[in-house]
Amino acid sequence: MATAPSFLDSGPRDAAASRSVRDLYALATHVRVDDLRISARIGINPDERDRRQPLLVSVDLELAGKGPVGALGQSVDYRRIAAEAEDLGSDHIELIETYALLLGERCLELGPVERVEIIVAKPEALPRGTASVRISLTRRERHDGQ
Repeated sequence: MATAPSFLDSGPRDAAASRSVRDLYALATHVRVDDLRISARIGINPDERDRRQPLLVSVDLELAGKGPVGALGQSVDYRRIAAEAEDLGSDHIELIETYALLLGERCLELGPVERVEIIVAKPEALPRGTASVRISLTRRERHDGQ
């Protein structure tokens, strides 16, 4: 049975041919962490101050480079995203909105990130539902002048 030819399976291409194909599309690379379960000190109610609560955290980082990613230095290691989310959960924060904003700011500093979207869900906040917040941050300019 014959298979359809694939762009990735085709033979070697010269640089000019690759550039002409890449001129036909806009590439955006996203690094994602979805439904990371963390235990956080979060909440405004008195009974929430001295206990940890579960959060579900999802992070979507749009990388700043518009070309293909060929090395980790052009991307962000998803383990660093998870570590930042977990570290932030160790300090008491009153609102999931604040938690999401602080995590977004940290993620912008992890590498070549242009835009970040954070979703934080607090599954035990409601008796028959899940409370959540979504924030997005877009870099206006980098600290290093780029």
